[in-house]
Amino acid sequence: MKRARYKFRWSATTIIVTALLILGVILMLVFTYPYNKWWIICINLIVVVITLYFVAISPRYWVLTNDGLRLIRFSSPTLFFPFEEYIIKSTTMPYISNSIRVFGSGGFMGFVGLFYSKKLGFYSLYITDEKSDLIVLSRKSDGKTVVMNGSYQIVCGGSSINT
Repeated sequence: MKRARYKFRWSATTIIVTALLILGVILMLVFTYPYNKWWIICINLIVVVITLYFVAISPRYWVLTNDGLRLIRFSSPTLFFPFEEYIIKSTTMPYISNSIRVFGSGGFMGFVGLFYSKKLGFYSLYITDEKSDLIVLSRKSDGKTVVMNGSYQIVCGGSSINT
Protein backbone atom coordinates (compact mmCIF):
# COMPACT_ATOMS: atom_id res chain seq x y z
CA MET A 1 0.00 0.00 0.00
CA LYS A 2 1.48 3.31 -1.16
CA ARG A 3 1.28 5.93 1.67
CA ALA A 4 3.26 9.09 2.14
CA ARG A 5 2.60 12.30 3.99
CA TYR A 6 3.74 15.83 3.14
CA LYS A 7 3.48 18.49 5.86
CA PHE A 8 3.02 22.09 4.71
CA ARG A 9 5.88 24.14 6.18
CA TRP A 10 5.47 27.89 6.60
CA SER A 11 7.96 30.26 5.01
CA ALA A 12 9.18 33.38 6.83
CA THR A 13 6.77 35.46 4.72
CA THR A 14 3.80 33.35 5.80
CA ILE A 15 4.82 33.52 9.46
CA ILE A 16 5.30 37.31 9.42
CA VAL A 17 2.08 38.07 7.49
CA THR A 18 0.04 35.72 9.69
CA ALA A 19 1.45 37.16 12.93
CA LEU A 20 0.90 40.76 11.79
CA LEU A 21 -2.66 40.11 10.65
CA ILE A 22 -3.62 38.33 13.86
CA LEU A 23 -2.08 41.17 15.88
CA GLY A 24 -3.96 43.70 13.72
CA VAL A 25 -7.30 41.94 14.21
CA ILE A 26 -6.77 41.75 17.98
CA LEU A 27 -5.82 45.46 18.14
CA MET A 28 -8.81 46.39 15.99
CA LEU A 29 -11.17 44.51 18.30
CA VAL A 30 -9.60 45.99 21.45
CA PHE A 31 -9.61 49.61 20.26
CA THR A 32 -13.10 49.53 18.74
CA TYR A 33 -14.70 47.68 21.69
CA PRO A 34 -15.74 50.86 23.59
CA TYR A 35 -17.66 52.14 20.57
CA ASN A 36 -21.06 50.53 20.42
CA LYS A 37 -22.02 51.62 16.91
CA TRP A 38 -23.73 49.03 14.69
CA TRP A 39 -21.44 49.64 11.70
CA ILE A 40 -18.26 49.15 13.77
CA ILE A 41 -19.67 45.88 15.10
CA CYS A 42 -20.52 44.78 11.53
CA ILE A 43 -17.03 45.62 10.22
CA ASN A 44 -15.40 43.76 13.12
CA LEU A 45 -17.66 40.76 12.54
CA ILE A 46 -16.84 40.68 8.82
CA VAL A 47 -13.08 40.87 9.48
CA VAL A 48 -13.27 38.08 12.07
CA VAL A 49 -15.38 35.83 9.80
CA ILE A 50 -13.01 36.31 6.83
CA THR A 51 -10.01 35.61 9.08
CA LEU A 52 -11.60 32.42 10.44
CA TYR A 53 -12.52 31.31 6.90
CA PHE A 54 -8.88 31.42 5.77
CA VAL A 55 -7.77 29.64 8.94
CA ALA A 56 -10.30 26.88 8.15
CA ILE A 57 -9.25 26.33 4.51
CA SER A 58 -5.48 26.57 5.09
CA PRO A 59 -3.63 23.35 4.34
CA ARG A 60 -1.96 21.26 7.06
CA TYR A 61 -0.67 18.27 5.08
CA TRP A 62 -1.53 15.90 2.28
CA VAL A 63 -1.60 12.14 2.40
CA LEU A 64 -0.82 9.93 -0.55
CA THR A 65 -2.93 6.77 -0.78
CA ASN A 66 -3.18 4.01 -3.38
CA ASP A 67 -6.03 5.72 -5.19
CA GLY A 68 -5.20 9.42 -4.85
CA LEU A 69 -4.02 12.40 -2.90
CA ARG A 70 -5.97 13.64 0.13
CA LEU A 71 -5.49 17.30 1.20
CA ILE A 72 -6.09 17.81 4.92
CA ARG A 73 -7.00 21.37 5.91
CA PHE A 74 -7.29 22.94 9.39
CA SER A 75 -11.02 22.56 9.87
CA SER A 76 -12.81 22.45 6.55
CA PRO A 77 -13.60 19.23 4.69
CA THR A 78 -10.79 17.14 3.26
CA LEU A 79 -10.22 17.41 -0.49
CA PHE A 80 -9.55 14.21 -2.46
CA PHE A 81 -7.86 14.03 -5.86
CA PRO A 82 -8.17 10.53 -7.42
CA PHE A 83 -5.25 9.56 -9.67
CA GLU A 84 -7.55 8.33 -12.45
CA GLU A 85 -9.20 11.78 -12.69
CA TYR A 86 -6.13 14.06 -12.43
CA ILE A 87 -2.92 14.68 -14.34
CA ILE A 88 -0.11 15.54 -11.92
CA LYS A 89 2.91 17.67 -12.86
CA SER A 90 5.73 19.39 -11.02
CA THR A 91 6.65 23.06 -11.16
CA THR A 92 8.18 25.93 -9.18
CA MET A 93 6.97 29.37 -8.13
CA PRO A 94 8.01 31.26 -11.32
CA TYR A 95 5.40 29.23 -13.26
CA ILE A 96 2.60 30.93 -11.32
CA SER A 97 4.34 34.16 -10.28
CA ASN A 98 2.25 36.47 -12.51
CA SER A 99 -1.05 35.18 -11.15
CA ILE A 100 -3.89 37.44 -10.05
CA ARG A 101 -5.61 36.77 -6.74
CA VAL A 102 -9.38 36.55 -7.40
CA PHE A 103 -10.40 35.58 -3.87
CA GLY A 104 -7.71 34.42 -1.55
CA SER A 105 -5.09 35.08 1.03
CA GLY A 106 -1.86 36.75 -0.01
CA GLY A 107 0.23 35.36 2.83
CA PHE A 108 -2.09 34.93 5.82
CA MET A 109 -1.91 31.21 6.66
CA GLY A 110 -0.16 30.84 3.28
CA PHE A 111 -1.22 31.71 -0.23
CA VAL A 112 -4.63 30.09 -0.36
CA GLY A 113 -7.70 30.63 -2.51
CA LEU A 114 -8.81 31.20 -6.08
CA PHE A 115 -6.22 32.67 -8.45
CA TYR A 116 -5.95 33.35 -12.20
CA SER A 117 -3.05 33.14 -14.64
CA LYS A 118 -2.83 33.09 -18.43
CA LYS A 119 -1.08 29.70 -18.31
CA LEU A 120 -3.54 27.92 -16.01
CA GLY A 121 -6.74 29.97 -16.15
CA PHE A 122 -8.63 29.96 -12.84
CA TYR A 123 -7.08 27.63 -10.28
CA SER A 124 -7.07 26.85 -6.56
CA LEU A 125 -3.83 27.52 -4.72
CA TYR A 126 -2.59 25.94 -1.46
CA ILE A 127 0.95 27.18 -0.79
CA THR A 128 2.60 27.92 2.56
CA ASP A 129 6.22 28.05 1.37
CA GLU A 130 6.79 29.82 -1.92
CA LYS A 131 10.39 28.54 -2.17
CA SER A 132 9.58 24.82 -2.13
CA ASP A 133 8.51 22.66 -5.07
CA LEU A 134 4.93 22.70 -6.27
CA ILE A 135 2.65 20.08 -7.76
CA VAL A 136 -0.07 20.91 -10.28
CA LEU A 137 -3.15 18.69 -10.39
CA SER A 138 -5.34 19.15 -13.48
CA ARG A 139 -8.64 17.31 -13.77
CA LYS A 140 -8.85 15.44 -17.09
CA SER A 141 -12.58 16.04 -17.61
CA ASP A 142 -12.80 19.82 -17.26
CA GLY A 143 -9.27 21.12 -16.69
CA LYS A 144 -9.96 22.29 -13.12
CA THR A 145 -6.54 22.94 -11.63
CA VAL A 146 -5.13 22.87 -8.11
CA VAL A 147 -1.58 23.97 -7.25
CA MET A 148 -0.01 23.08 -3.90
CA ASN A 149 3.30 22.54 -2.17
CA GLY A 150 4.64 19.05 -2.58
CA SER A 151 7.26 16.76 -3.99
CA TYR A 152 6.43 15.29 -7.38
CA GLN A 153 8.87 12.44 -6.77
CA ILE A 154 6.87 11.43 -3.70
CA VAL A 155 3.60 11.48 -5.62
CA CYS A 156 4.58 9.66 -8.81
CA GLY A 157 8.05 10.61 -10.15
CA GLY A 158 8.26 11.98 -13.67
CA SER A 159 7.92 15.07 -15.84
CA SER A 160 8.07 18.73 -14.94
CA ILE A 161 6.38 21.84 -16.40
CA ASN A 162 8.97 24.43 -15.39
CA THR A 163 8.47 26.82 -18.29
